Amino acid sequence: MAAAPQGNEPKEVSREEARKLVGEGAQLVDVRADHEWEAGRIAGATHVPLPELPQRLGEIDKERPVVVYCRGGNRSSMAA
Repeated sequence: MAAAPQGNEPKEVSREEARKLVGEGAQLVDVRADHEWEAGRIAGATHVPLPELPQRLGEIDKERPVVVYCRGGNRSSMAA
């Protein structure tokens, strides 16, 4: 998982850190493919597949931290 705390550079975070950030109000964004999203997801996440991210950035609140996740970490790192 990768996180971009408000005003800071993106960084890789652990599951525990991600859970804490989301609990404190960070947005949770799932950048996996549609079929992965349909197979299961984290409650409360917003689905924005990585290829769609540039066109859908307006859906992400720039005033709140963001936690981005995927299956293995590569896509979330690219998204961050």
